[in-house]
Amino acid sequence: MNQLKALLTASAITALVACAMLAIGVNAARNMPAPAAAPVSANASVVNTNSSASNPAEIQQLRDLVNQYQTREQQYQQQLNDLNQQLDQASQQLQQANQEVDQYNQVMQALQRYGLIQVTADGRIRIRRGGDDGGSDE
Repeated sequence: MNQLKALLTASAITALVACAMLAIGVNAARNMPAPAAAPVSANASVVNTNSSASNPAEIQQLRDLVNQYQTREQQYQQQLNDLNQQLDQASQQLQQANQEVDQYNQVMQALQRYGLIQVTADGRIRIRRGGDDGGSDE
């Protein structure tokens, strides 16, 4: 019986630490820096705005710039979609971990209610032995 109590207590503490680690990981994933913008290539220089874009070379240059920006936008959109998917998965894992913590808390409360354990003000857990009147092993 004492081994079962110790196992339940150790499992509860392990679950709490795992949840804390998961929460820290999710927080770190959310706070990742944004990807750096790709530098504009040398051939994508500024077009002379004083003249009309009647020169075929200027028109082609503008089309190339538009294509480059559209490609970059698609890459950023894909990165955003990937990160949102990772965030959704992490949120689901966090929700599952929170449910497990709730279950462990219910077990701890039941053990306290039946007088099998006692949680002190400083967070220590005292496991009551069969014939003791409150003696503890920590």
